[in-house]
Amino acid sequence: MNADGFEESQACASPLPGVPETELERLKDRLLQRLVQEAERPDLDRRLRRAARQAAALARETAYPLLVFPALFEELAQSASRSSLLPRPAEGDAEAVRASPSSVPAATLHAAVLAGI
Repeated sequence: MNADGFEESQACASPLPGVPETELERLKDRLLQRLVQEAERPDLDRRLRRAARQAAALARETAYPLLVFPALFEELAQSASRSSLLPRPAEGDAEAVRASPSSVPAATLHAAVLAGI
C-alpha cells in the first residue's frame, strides 16, 4: 500500500495511470501500419512514422491517451501527407520558410490545450 492508501500493482508499470504502455504502442502500430499500406508512397513512410511518434507523445500527456491518439495521429498524418506534396524551399531560402504559415498542426495545439500547457 502506498502513502495514499492504494495498493500498487506491478502488472501495470506505466506512466499512464490505468493504461499499460503496450496498449498505446499496439494502437499506434496498428494505425500506422494501415496508413503506410494505404499510402502506397515509400517517401511518405518516414513522415508517417514521425507523425505516429509525435501523436503518441502528445497523447501520453493527456488523461485519455487511447481516446486522444487516433485523432492526433490522423491530423498529423494528414499534415505530413500534405507537406510531402509541397515543393521544398531552396537551400538558401530560409526566409521563405519563416514567412510560411504556421507549421504547428492544429492537433499539436489541441493536445497542448488538453494537457493544460
